[in-house]
Amino acid sequence: MSKLYPIRTCVFCRKKELKKKLVRITCFQGKVGLDKEQSLPGRGAYICHEARCIDKLDNPNKIKKLARALRFPLTRERVQLLERELQEFIKRGKHGEG
Repeated sequence: MSKLYPIRTCVFCRKKELKKKLVRITCFQGKVGLDKEQSLPGRGAYICHEARCIDKLDNPNKIKKLARALRFPLTRERVQLLERELQEFIKRGKHGEG
């Protein structure tokens, strides 16, 4: 019997991937942030670690898509902080381990 692994979809490119290979962004109690361990409570959305998806955080229409997935309005400042946090997280090589 093979073990099943959770599959999630990137909110930007719609690519389906194993949950552990995507980065989770969480909204909980009015705070939006990167869920590095993928275990925080709250509404979550997943993004590919690929540069083309991270770069989409500069696109206002894609920001609306992320906000809709999180069911929470996102300010431009919050998105910029999230983008830096995401790039640093991937740069450190923590993504996809496990």
